[in-house]
Amino acid sequence: MKQVIRQDILAKLKHLATQENKKQALEEDMLSRLYETNQWRQANVIATTYPMTHEFDTTKLMKQAFLEGKTIVIPKTKKRGEMDFYVYHEDIELELTSFGVYEPVDSQLYDKSSIDLMIVPGVGFTQEGKRIGYGGGFYDRYLTDFKGSTISLVFDEQLLDELETEEHDKLVDALICARGGTL
Repeated sequence: MKQVIRQDILAKLKHLATQENKKQALEEDMLSRLYETNQWRQANVIATTYPMTHEFDTTKLMKQAFLEGKTIVIPKTKKRGEMDFYVYHEDIELELTSFGVYEPVDSQLYDKSSIDLMIVPGVGFTQEGKRIGYGGGFYDRYLTDFKGSTISLVFDEQLLDELETEEHDKLVDALICARGGTL
């Protein structure tokens, strides 16, 4: 069932990515609302991903974070569905993984307890913060003992009315949705 949901939403996101002006306008709206949150304002260290073309373009929020003197960390996956976060700036070399994700080649490992805000990616979300990812469980494992805030930036195409979750699934604290408002 989750695989069918993933395929359906990913097809919608890939279609949205072909509508560059619309996608960029939605992203700008969501980013302006993200920057107004206390979570963003108070964060010194922000974790996010380097985006794939069909995903939310996080490079824009990275640039804003740099302008504000914040530190950006991005994930690097390990074996057994685990990952760590490493410092990222424009001089850090990235490599494309077999998952189709860019990860830092050589960078400083960042301690989980020092991350203030995590922009959590995903494929689908409910208004309650339930999420379905890409199926590897990386974020569910990482968020198990994560103490910082979590926010996801979500297009309408990613919103689900309901989603069955399992015990290990971790909810996101807040969603900023394209259709307006923070959930």
